[in-house]
Amino acid sequence: GHKLIITGTGGIGKSMLMKHCFMNAIANTNLIPILIELRGLNEYEKDNISLKKYIYDVLGNYGFKLEMEYFEYSLETGCYLILFDGYDEVKNSLSQTITDEITSFCNKYSDNYMIMSSRPLNEFVGWPDFIEYESMSLTKEQALSLVSKLDYDEDIKKKFCEQLDEELYDEYESFASNPLLLTIMLMTFEERISIPDKKTDFY
Repeated sequence: GHKLIITGTGGIGKSMLMKHCFMNAIANTNLIPILIELRGLNEYEKDNISLKKYIYDVLGNYGFKLEMEYFEYSLETGCYLILFDGYDEVKNSLSQTITDEITSFCNKYSDNYMIMSSRPLNEFVGWPDFIEYESMSLTKEQALSLVSKLDYDEDIKKKFCEQLDEELYDEYESFASNPLLLTIMLMTFEERISIPDKKTDFY
């Protein structure tokens, strides 16, 4: 599909995936990738929000110089992969306006590829032509693999992985299956700080 939504809990790696898609598009496709952090729209007044203008301004900030009329023409040719990162980070007061802007933009320039990331929201059920995918948690094998790749003290990683394999993953699966929280677990392991049972306390 041309319109995808990637949902997942905080720290699961959505923004990292978007950056991976950006780099992958450069290396393996003929598409022009654009990474848009939607939280930047929080700085605008509701009546002044234009998604197309915002994308154009982001490109301009990174040295992409093209007159607006030619930018619009390029959008019509469908040569872009547009990555909208962090829909859940926009203000509640702006969410409906930004939703309207995204759906209108995607419908008007439907030959482009659009991927949006967000935490899970019920409203996505009503988004036409969008396919939603859910980010999966790390398995124990993936968690061990991730820790082994981190730039960290090798002795500490080895001890942590041994305990992660033996007991920590099973005991704290809700933490250990999340890339961000798993990394924090490694850091707290080094300091010998106990790991609380409740996720809110852990945060």
